[in-house]
Amino acid sequence: MSARNDKIAQGLGEALGARRGELELKRYRGSGPAPVDARALREGMGLTQEAFAETFGIPLANLRAWEQGLRRPNEQALLLLHLIRRHPKIVAEAARERRAGAEERRAVGH
Repeated sequence: MSARNDKIAQGLGEALGARRGELELKRYRGSGPAPVDARALREGMGLTQEAFAETFGIPLANLRAWEQGLRRPNEQALLLLHLIRRHPKIVAEAARERRAGAEERRAVGH
């Protein structure tokens, strides 16, 4: 077997081992947005979880999970949190417009 084939076989063996629970694979993440402390951001704005979620169009369950450390925001959510930190009025306005558009579409039956 060539060195390349050996590496492929090794990778497949590791994947099968991980699937069987025999091996934990290392996880690599790209250089996405830096972490944001959602609770600190929200509290710094003086908002309740409900008000923050409503204002910025974030599902309340997601916000609670982030704050409790049950889940981490994905890359898109991190980007949104960064935008909220830098431009809260613009993000709130965009969320309001999105809600209004969704309500309008529901009203006309789309």
